[in-house]
Amino acid sequence: MTLRIDVKKRAPLWVAYSELFLDTELTDTTHMYIANAVRKSGYSPQEAVDILWLEVFPALCNNLRVVAGEWAGLCKYPL
Repeated sequence: MTLRIDVKKRAPLWVAYSELFLDTELTDTTHMYIANAVRKSGYSPQEAVDILWLEVFPALCNNLRVVAGEWAGLCKYPL
């Protein structure tokens, strides 16, 4: 079975979630940005959680292990 991912639909959520893995302070504005991205994504709450833990976390978790981690988010390439 092949899983098909709609990259154009998922990319805004990936970019928003990447904020959680930066070496920057999380503010209320950051949390609102992520919440709005989740809301606008059209994914169910469980799908949004799965995208965070199964797609974004494995790709970016190593940044949390570095003393001076990455300061820039995911590249926002046009899709």
